[in-house]
Amino acid sequence: MSERKDFVEKRRNATIDFIRVIASILVISIHTTTWPIAMTIGRWAVPFFMVVTGYFYFLNPNHDRLMKIIKNLLSLWVIWMIIYIPIGVQALVGLSFKKIVFKLVWSVIGYSVFYVGSWYLPAAAFGIWVVDYLNKRQLPIVRNLLAAFSLFLGCVSSSYARAHLGKISSIHWCTSIFIGLLWMTLAYYIAKYHKQVESRFRSFWWVLLALILTCAERFLILKFNMAPDTRQTDIYLTLPISVLLLFGFVLGNPWHVKQRTAFFFRNFATLLFFTQFAFVPWHFYSQTIHFIVTLIGSVILSLLILWLSKFKHLT
Repeated sequence: MSERKDFVEKRRNATIDFIRVIASILVISIHTTTWPIAMTIGRWAVPFFMVVTGYFYFLNPNHDRLMKIIKNLLSLWVIWMIIYIPIGVQALVGLSFKKIVFKLVWSVIGYSVFYVGSWYLPAAAFGIWVVDYLNKRQLPIVRNLLAAFSLFLGCVSSSYARAHLGKISSIHWCTSIFIGLLWMTLAYYIAKYHKQVESRFRSFWWVLLALILTCAERFLILKFNMAPDTRQTDIYLTLPISVLLLFGFVLGNPWHVKQRTAFFFRNFATLLFFTQFAFVPWHFYSQTIHFIVTLIGSVILSLLILWLSKFKHLT
């Protein structure tokens, strides 16, 4: 009996970790191409990453775990900000003092001039802290209103920016810390009702429905010319539903492997997400070439970091 227990404990559901690898590749496609797959299901990727973080926390929330998660997220933010200083300096050269100040401030609450993906980390930290705080204060209405408002801000500053709501539409809220409120609220509800989500949405037909919702909304946005820049349809009104359906499918279809295999997928996905920005700024005559070079370069760099991390003083 004990041997069987040890065997089970050494295995882990790797479905989420494997999907994170796919999500990272989709993020690379977003940053290097305007392919339909990047502009549709590619938009599921970053929300999925954030919901994963919130989901595992809200299954068993407590102060110590919260502080550890926030510390880890912000530590990563600082580390990668430092690594990409050369890119940031190059982007600031020639700008006015006012623009430099704005870009540096926005680098804290939104995407950074140092590396574009920076917004994800403070957004996750801010979102999980606020949602947890409101949960402890038993303020569900405030939590849900903030989540809905962040969805509204994200949509009217990207996919529906032609609504022309003045300053609101001119600031790219969908890649700021405020959007973390939306995805962490969704993560909270998935964690709260995880058994129902797992049992109801395990069929692949729900993923197909999610795809239809995203593609249909993208089609309508293009048809009615709602987005000034069709590459900046970062968030859709139906996106929370699509992410919920995808997450339910993932939870309902576990794939158990050895822990070290699952951890490899998790770490590899995380590194792909961050190392890509060493290659994204490069310019190529073809989007396909840009994507391939960025993907291969990110894979090699990520594997190199994983290999180096095996050494005692580099762990």
